[in-house]
Amino acid sequence: PTLLSFPEERPVFLREYSTNHYGTISYFVSRLAMEALVTFFQILVLLLIGYNMVGLQSGFFRFFAIEYGLAMSSTAVAVLLGCAVED
Repeated sequence: PTLLSFPEERPVFLREYSTNHYGTISYFVSRLAMEALVTFFQILVLLLIGYNMVGLQSGFFRFFAIEYGLAMSSTAVAVLLGCAVED
């Protein structure tokens, strides 16, 4: 959904940016905060189920930090690709 959401939101952003409702930095900071929060809960639910099911030997929080970093990196790439296309 991250890849496809930015092209859908572009007309709304451009309209609100042109009327000075908010700037680009505030838009991307708020977007990043929401993506980080949603990603946090998605990874948490995934790992609570999968970690115990698989029986991994490393610590849960270490594995969570690695998975969260990978998820946020892929979210950043998806936002970059979403910004690069017109429609």
